Amino acid sequence: MMIDSDEDDRQPDDRSRHGTSPTPQSAFPVTIQPQNQPHTAFNTHPVITRSKAHHTLVFATISPIPKSYAKAFADPHWLQAMQAEFNALQENDTRELVPRPTDRPVICCMWIFRHKFKSDGSLGRCKARLVVNGKPHTVGID
Repeated sequence: MMIDSDEDDRQPDDRSRHGTSPTPQSAFPVTIQPQNQPHTAFNTHPVITRSKAHHTLVFATISPIPKSYAKAFADPHWLQAMQAEFNALQENDTRELVPRPTDRPVICCMWIFRHKFKSDGSLGRCKARLVVNGKPHTVGID
């Protein structure tokens, strides 16, 4: 029996190596086109936010909320708000100045600062409130 030398030089094809036949290439190549259309978000709820209503709030034009009385006193917007609150307290007779008692501690006041916004999202005004610091207060004594 004679062995042909051409048979020994043959390489096995892909089918015998992997056990599967090669997949044919598609006759219609798939091309994905990028879409330049803007993404529109659809609400699943009836709430309309300021950004959806295209109301922007520019924080650069708003006086920041002060962390201390000294910073509020230096800003004319907050100074005006503090003066309006103090005038309202005077007009309504909500407090009375009394001599300092020697047997009781003095209850201090503190300023609370907030921004008040209009319904369209724009700044309505700067609001300052003078409130009693009730932490050291003992009910019925002070």
